[in-house]
Amino acid sequence: MNRARLVRLWTYAAAIGILAVCLALFVALERQAASDLWSWAVGIVETKWRRGLLVPGVMALIGTMLLLVMEAFFLSWEKTTVFVVFVRRNVSALVDFGSTIFFFSPFKSTVEYFFTLGVAFAIAKLTDMASARFDWVRWELPSEGVLAVIAGFVVYYLLSSFIGYWQHRLMHWRWFWQLHRFHHAAPEFNILTTFRVNPAEAITVIPAVLPFFFLKVPNAGLFAVFVVANQILASLQHSSLPWTLGWLGRWVITAPTNHQVHHSIDPEHRDKNFSSCPLWDHMFGTWYGGPNRPSGYGIPDPAHVERPLTQWLVDVWIFYRDIARSAAGVVRSALARIARRRPASQDAPDATASIPAE
Repeated sequence: MNRARLVRLWTYAAAIGILAVCLALFVALERQAASDLWSWAVGIVETKWRRGLLVPGVMALIGTMLLLVMEAFFLSWEKTTVFVVFVRRNVSALVDFGSTIFFFSPFKSTVEYFFTLGVAFAIAKLTDMASARFDWVRWELPSEGVLAVIAGFVVYYLLSSFIGYWQHRLMHWRWFWQLHRFHHAAPEFNILTTFRVNPAEAITVIPAVLPFFFLKVPNAGLFAVFVVANQILASLQHSSLPWTLGWLGRWVITAPTNHQVHHSIDPEHRDKNFSSCPLWDHMFGTWYGGPNRPSGYGIPDPAHVERPLTQWLVDVWIFYRDIARSAAGVVRSALARIARRRPASQDAPDATASIPAE
């Protein structure tokens, strides 16, 4: 350790020591005031903590951090998300990290509303209005009793994963793939890849909010638990953990190895293992349970690696451009059909023109 650095450390140590002595003297001489101050601080922290736990974003962030720690116990250091993102720091990992910061930022909804041209906002508001108007058709999930709550979560999980399965298939179809390919462009896998989502993908918010129309969650805490449990499962599925989870991973909860197949570059893995619940993949013929592991991840087009900061914007432009062109083609075809179906009276010769004048 060089001398200059040692001097700086001693300066910090002296400052911390002086603060510690002052604090000790305050506690010794003003015990009652110190006790009241401590109770006040603990009360504020406890209130903020409980309030924060009811926010799905805070719970999801805590769950993600716990997964990052847990991963270190089951993977070699070089394969962990912490090493890939914070030590190796290649382009893809930095994009994943930036996407994660955006996901948990307060600007996420505003950006999504902008890039969906207000569609996501309108649908969310219409869903809230419809839920309030047709409240009588919604089933309220149980909130008391362990078995009842578990049964309610199972119902919620099955419905949300069924809708999520078809939403995911939609994202792999035609125009929507132009947006979703940003998520698949990651050439490596880590927990933060789950947050790598093009903001314009929120345009598919219709299927995402349907479970909340049919089901009523009785309190905010239970709602947060349901939402965060799904988010943590999604993060776990994007890890490099070699877990198959046995029959549970084949039928109930998609194991990390199964979702790794979904991101594979190999032709035999293409458009397989869409759902967070493998039951739906089995039912609709998109399940892959073969022995071959992915030889790599990503998509053939290297644009997102070469232009990571701008390519997703180009994808959004191409998405809306293609939709506009298709809509214009439909309008032109409709006008052409109308023109071909002119009234017969306009095409027939004027009968009075052949009658000679008397």
